[in-house]
Amino acid sequence: MTKLRSFLAFALLLVACSPVQEDRPFDDDDQPPGSTPWNHDETVTCTTADECGEGEVCADGVCQMARCGEAFESQPPLGQNRYFGTDGELAVISDNTWVDAFEGSNGDYLNSWDLQSVGGLVVDVAGGNLTGLRPHSVAVAVEFSDVVKIKGDTVSELDVGLWPKAMAAGDVDGDGIDELVALADDGTISLCQVDLGTCSGASIPNVTGKDVVVADVDGDGFEEPMFLIDNQGSSQLIVWNTDAAETEQEESFGWSFNFPVVAIGAGKVTGAATAEVVMLEDGGWWGWSDDKLYVFQPASEEFILDQSVNGHTLDVA
Repeated sequence: MTKLRSFLAFALLLVACSPVQEDRPFDDDDQPPGSTPWNHDETVTCTTADECGEGEVCADGVCQMARCGEAFESQPPLGQNRYFGTDGELAVISDNTWVDAFEGSNGDYLNSWDLQSVGGLVVDVAGGNLTGLRPHSVAVAVEFSDVVKIKGDTVSELDVGLWPKAMAAGDVDGDGIDELVALADDGTISLCQVDLGTCSGASIPNVTGKDVVVADVDGDGFEEPMFLIDNQGSSQLIVWNTDAAETEQEESFGWSFNFPVVAIGAGKVTGAATAEVVMLEDGGWWGWSDDKLYVFQPASEEFILDQSVNGHTLDVA
């Protein structure tokens, strides 16, 4: 395995905090707390910080405790796009033009979506919180088309600007809504905000695109798109830090592997703080030889598991 860097063609602020004040049973006027404001007059209104006590600032015309950083709005699990947990389902391509849905907990069949009328075979499917609405959405790519079908409560379309070879969904900007990432056969990439109907592009030149996943592999709170490519016969995994301007990380880097990887998946397979990438190796011999699954941990740059599987395995998620 070889480490690679700089493949894609495309502020840190420290705030000093005031020292913690020791507990004081009485105010300066020797009265119990609450009788008068501590360290200043009976009024706590102000126009400048000079009118406030030690460790306080004048904010909105009132003396307040100094805070360690700018004010922010929290995103609790009960917010619009944050949940305590989600009960996800499985979407599977069947008979070339159908997408079948199954319960994730027990595998029970739910329903099917027939895309025969769109005129092509289904290439890939990705699901997630693409619109910020419930139920979550499923995106379906059809061969020879740059229009992706999006199904939530209703069915809509999104022009991603390329013919997808593979798609994945994940929250790359930390706003609670998943973005859709599409990879074309020639290494062209489209990163789309489905809720806004907009896409931006990038590319990995002179390669063949094979698969894409999205997961937080470095623990920074942003999920990273990762691309499986073939570069002159070498299987390579490329990580795109779309948050590089904010986190000051490398924009892209990757690894080259000495075995043929045909598909990838990603998730917290081991329960660690960072996600792992699951790789499917083609055993060859027209399926007579076993294929193999590898679990690769980008954070440590190590393989932590391998397991033989049926030689006719096509994909991993």
